[in-house]
Amino acid sequence: MAAQIGYYDSLKSVAGKVFAYLASITITGTDGKTLTVSDDVSLGQAAVAFTPGITFGGAASGVTYDTGNAGVYIKTGKQVAIMGCLALTSKGSSIGDAVITGLPFQANNGAWYGNSPVDLHLNIITFGGRAQSQVVRNKQTISLNQITDLGVNSALTDANFANNSIIYFTGVYFTA
Repeated sequence: MAAQIGYYDSLKSVAGKVFAYLASITITGTDGKTLTVSDDVSLGQAAVAFTPGITFGGAASGVTYDTGNAGVYIKTGKQVAIMGCLALTSKGSSIGDAVITGLPFQANNGAWYGNSPVDLHLNIITFGGRAQSQVVRNKQTISLNQITDLGVNSALTDANFANNSIIYFTGVYFTA
């Protein structure tokens, strides 16, 4: 087994060096099908940091964040995997619908995959029913909603948040 792991590590290292010098590489299989891999795909890529923010009604007047406020992403081709923690120390004075901002790339405008769902863990946020969120098509934001047991969907707003609210989020979306 150790030889296989060593072989994989060597292959990964060589492939990484090849991608450092080539814009893309095309591989043709024995069945004649081809696969083109561009420099936008990386092998063993480390997560890259980004800083999420929040707006209420499109503004963030007086919003401040805890030192634990951070996000990371890994981009493979047009697919972006995100994970983060939005931690407030003050929700500020802006009012209106709550939106997480600062995603690293603009989302695709795809018919069914433009609005990709995002998993949330909400702390110190009051709402009725269930939380629902998605990366917004053609934007770098995540919408925050609540759905009642009767299926009524509405946006979370500043009124749902406290000065010390925390949102943990994770999801995958496709770029434009």
